Amino acid sequence: MNSEFEYCVNKATPAGSNLYYATLFETADSRSIILPLYALHNEFIDCLTSSPDPGVTRLKFSWWHEELDRLINNNPRHPVTQALKSLIETHPVISNILIDHLSCIESIIANNNTLKYQDWLQHYIKRLGRFWLALNSLEQDHRDASLIIENGGLIFSLEIITNYRLFSGKMAGFLPVDLVEKYTHSSYASPTPEVFEDLLAIYKNSLEDTHMKLKQSNYKPALFNLICNKLAQATIKEIIIDGSRIMEHKIHLTPIRKLCLSVFSRMGLN
Repeated sequence: MNSEFEYCVNKATPAGSNLYYATLFETADSRSIILPLYALHNEFIDCLTSSPDPGVTRLKFSWWHEELDRLINNNPRHPVTQALKSLIETHPVISNILIDHLSCIESIIANNNTLKYQDWLQHYIKRLGRFWLALNSLEQDHRDASLIIENGGLIFSLEIITNYRLFSGKMAGFLPVDLVEKYTHSSYASPTPEVFEDLLAIYKNSLEDTHMKLKQSNYKPALFNLICNKLAQATIKEIIIDGSRIMEHKIHLTPIRKLCLSVFSRMGLN
């Protein structure tokens, strides 16, 4: 294992992480694509959540735009982009997906909080889900691309929602304006647990529906798709049981529960 890929393994699948358990049963070839791409995603999320200073956040996003340009020009500096170099050389279309993924996550700090739920879904879930296609080595015209996009978009955007308290002070708003106003009467008010509860209930139903459709599809998705979906569903359940207090703390599933969900998915029991 070279040092660049080792960095990606540590960044994408730290011990106890969802992806650590979700990729337990993937082949080495699949992991060689999934882990560097997911490591890059985690780097982008770190830009959003690691500093409370909006200026620092913008500088970090700017650096990654420059680094993606260097990757496209075959001169990357970062271990993750160095690990992705050969993938981009053989699949140059992925570079556009990486740029759009970065821009979508970056757009969160510029959100003017005017998106209603359906437009919000289109902006975040559809765009974030395109990156999930790359994780599966699929093209946009694949017959089940829409299912993979929806599944990945739900999982990625749920991750952002559960980290909301870490970046909520840096932007005017992120959550769907109609859900926020339903309980606070102001699109710029701090969201109450009821806002998150409503949103999470929609997510839970959507994830359940997508999971069922993926299992019934003639296309047999890589197992990590189903495991990540089940982990997301279980996380939502625990957050709701806890009172949807996303602004207070983050809920994590226990490692043993993650392992059980992964094994059950492997055995086709859920």
